[in-house]
Amino acid sequence: MKELPNLKELIEEAKEALIVKLWKKIQKKNTKVRETVRKETKENVKKLQPTTSARI
Repeated sequence: MKELPNLKELIEEAKEALIVKLWKKIQKKNTKVRETVRKETKENVKKLQPTTSARI
């Protein structure tokens, strides 16, 4: 008769897989946030810079 898998081991493997999946999701979200912040910062810096006609 075939031996049944150890339930504790299966639970641990499932936890690890879920942690990895969630970690990847968080990293993807963080990348999107960083890109948005970078873009908005660039736009704000451009708005704050004086125009060439205002320079002496």
